[in-house]
Amino acid sequence: MKIRCIEDQDIQEVFMIYKPYIEKTSITFETEVPAYEEFVERVHHKLSQFPWLVCEADGEIIGYAYASRLRERAAYDWDAELSVYLKAEVHNQGVGTLLYQALEDILKNMHYVNLYGCITIPNEASIRLHQKLGYKPIGIFHNSGYKDGCWHDVLWMEKNIQPWLPPEPIIPFPALNSQALTAMLIKNEKNDFLNT
Repeated sequence: MKIRCIEDQDIQEVFMIYKPYIEKTSITFETEVPAYEEFVERVHHKLSQFPWLVCEADGEIIGYAYASRLRERAAYDWDAELSVYLKAEVHNQGVGTLLYQALEDILKNMHYVNLYGCITIPNEASIRLHQKLGYKPIGIFHNSGYKDGCWHDVLWMEKNIQPWLPPEPIIPFPALNSQALTAMLIKNEKNDFLNT
């Protein structure tokens, strides 16, 4: 398996991974599949500030993860929300762990301090992933999303990755040193699926 930054030629595969989550689950609260062109624009917009990673196995994209801004006010600048989506057939094989670990390494080097996961519950696989990586539950938004005819709770989990000292300015993702980025991604590569 190889963890790398998303490229334009990957976006179609990534879009096809995400689409069933909209159509068949409440894992995302998005209810309508966006136009492909809109999805491409989302990816490009995210990449202007944040990393967006893919996991490739045998030339096929099997999962992806990205970071987003948590809130708009300036005091939240050192917080990021993480998201991960996988092909159904690779769940529980360590792919999400690899993607998250690589994403965390990059965000730490960008000077982010706090990371958050937002999980529609029930979703035991996502909760296990976050717990395994040291995220702690911090609260539930009860009945905060209505999809597929019912209300859903959302669990928030958090992880601190830097000391709570006066923080350094955030480095936008495109400004990261490319050699350092390559080293971080290689560190997180694995040749075989993990058993988790």
